[in-house]
Amino acid sequence: MAKLTAEDFALREREVELETKELNLEVLRDNVKHIRARQERQQMSHAQVESALKEFVESQERGFLQCNHRKGGKNLEGARGRGTDDKYAIIRHQLPIGDLAVICTRCHKVWLPTGLCLLLGIKADPEAYRQACEWPTDNEDSGSALFVPIKGGKEVK
Repeated sequence: MAKLTAEDFALREREVELETKELNLEVLRDNVKHIRARQERQQMSHAQVESALKEFVESQERGFLQCNHRKGGKNLEGARGRGTDDKYAIIRHQLPIGDLAVICTRCHKVWLPTGLCLLLGIKADPEAYRQACEWPTDNEDSGSALFVPIKGGKEVK
């Protein structure tokens, strides 16, 4: 085997160095490609979730409009929220803050007082809320309370 001169050794060392740099660059490019593909999938996934949520909300709104919130009804008409009873299929629920929420047990529409709507950042409909509060029903009202644990006469935090 021929002896390597210092010049040959330096040349081979430089070739190995360049090849290593090229491989590192190739690895980095491949990593960037995978990162971009993952970001693209996430963006598509986010768009799909947004679209599904929008579709769900629109479907729910259609259900609210089709429901007359009454009890009774026969066959599919009753199941579709077209009750025929004089009484309404609602529950009045007193929230821990004292406000009253009215909930339809058929379509799950919720009527809230104006102040609570403003607090939650949702559109208020005071007239619809007033009407819902006055609808006749034989369902029992419900309520809830806040539980504050007390130990030794002091509130536990």
